[in-house]
Amino acid sequence: MPRLVPSERLAAANAMLQGTGQLVGTIGPAVAGFSVALVGVGAAFAVDAASFAVAALMLWFVRSGATAGRASNDGAPPKAAPDPEAPPHAQSIRASLVEGGQVVLGDPVMRSIVVLSTAANLAFTGATVVGLPWLVLVRFGADAAALGLVFAAFGAGSLVGVIAAGSLPHPRQFGAIVLAFVLIMGIGLAAIGLAPSLAVAGFILFGIGAMNGWVNIVVIAWVQGKTDPVMLGRTMSFLMLGSVVAAPLSLAIAAVIVDTNATALFLAAGLLLIASAAVALASGLHRRMV
Repeated sequence: MPRLVPSERLAAANAMLQGTGQLVGTIGPAVAGFSVALVGVGAAFAVDAASFAVAALMLWFVRSGATAGRASNDGAPPKAAPDPEAPPHAQSIRASLVEGGQVVLGDPVMRSIVVLSTAANLAFTGATVVGLPWLVLVRFGADAAALGLVFAAFGAGSLVGVIAAGSLPHPRQFGAIVLAFVLIMGIGLAAIGLAPSLAVAGFILFGIGAMNGWVNIVVIAWVQGKTDPVMLGRTMSFLMLGSVVAAPLSLAIAAVIVDTNATALFLAAGLLLIASAAVALASGLHRRMV
């Protein structure tokens, strides 16, 4: 994305990119819930599989800008354009990861963002993917359609947050707002475990989704704008590594806790978010993110 748009348009460009995904994330769960309720799980998965086939077909027609171009006058195929992000010599994956890790972990701001992102994924993934279905189907005795609507509430909130991040100007107290939103999301996540009804849980999820969508866009755009273009790919890969590692771990932990006490799962997830934001606040992250 930073190679396509100027730095002042990164937030809007990332919002456009992720907003399409959030829009489908809002519609998809509701459609899936009603599909399962009406035609059954097997038919719903068949439709889902067909959608992947369509996506694969679309990707087949995509051509990279590094190889696309017109043929030369002598009829020879066009040469690949040089990649401005490519290092002067080829590096192994291990060397690239080490170099990216040194850049990220050597910067106090990037290091704090990695910790915050990892904690957020550890808290959110298990609570939403494992905890919400248990809450909807067991505690409230609702059906698959209701579960789809609950997930859609989070997706709708995320879409609102993404649109706001891409439309509104960069706030002055950027870092402070990010940490405040993380704190509020932690409180909201804990409150879901104590929600008296499905409607209340859906309302909370909408608010959490809106804040989460905004934070994701502005932080990614900020990192992209502050990182040396030569190191951007490796830096972003290392930042994403925390979420990739946290997700399966969160699912495993949630699977153990939810059968014992689902409320404890949401409370623990919320406290983890609150604690991570408090640590970032104590370290002065909000003053460095400007």
